Amino acid sequence: MDTDEIVELGKKLVVELGSERDSDTLSRWMSHYLAELIVKAEHADGVEKQEAQEACFKAILELWDYRHQFPDGRRPFESFEPIFRALEALDPDNQVSRFWPNYPDSVDETDTVEKMIAVAKGLDENARILINFCLQQAAQDADNRSADWVKEILSSNWSEYPDIQAIRIVLVGKGEAEDKSDSEKNIEKLEEQIEKLTTFASLANDVAQIFQGKIANLKPQD
Repeated sequence: MDTDEIVELGKKLVVELGSERDSDTLSRWMSHYLAELIVKAEHADGVEKQEAQEACFKAILELWDYRHQFPDGRRPFESFEPIFRALEALDPDNQVSRFWPNYPDSVDETDTVEKMIAVAKGLDENARILINFCLQQAAQDADNRSADWVKEILSSNWSEYPDIQAIRIVLVGKGEAEDKSDSEKNIEKLEEQIEKLTTFASLANDVAQIFQGKIANLKPQD
């Protein structure tokens, strides 16, 4: 993060913490204090300017490190917090199967047990695809509620923060192109996911039919 980005971040924090929508004395005090440091850093001269800038930058970055502890309604990415919790719990980008971490890639197709477990492993992959999609849809709504902050981070170099990396992943897509140069690769990936989901949907329908048959057998006969 360069000095201009730090100052812009500080100004956004001033606005956020100084908002009158909630009565929070500490937040308003921090807003005024930070605003004073920024003004001093921008208008000081000579040696005083360098000292003022250092004090200003330090205060901004220290405050930014505590952003997750801001009061409700003032945290920069508050609308993304449920998504962060879901990412931590579900870990959809983990390529290791959630239920069969050590299961071999190749199976004996003639062995019914191995074949069915391989199918179950495939369902685990499909679940990961669906989880990613749901998180991306949720992120779009969260994006609308944190639009100013998201616009700022997507155009900045704030890649050192885990929460910002997570937002980039769910909004842009891990490994997907932000420009059109890699569109062919993205199309190939989407087509592969469609094929997996189509197989998943067919299998899910077959299982649903089996369950319907079990229900029919369990109902009292007239």
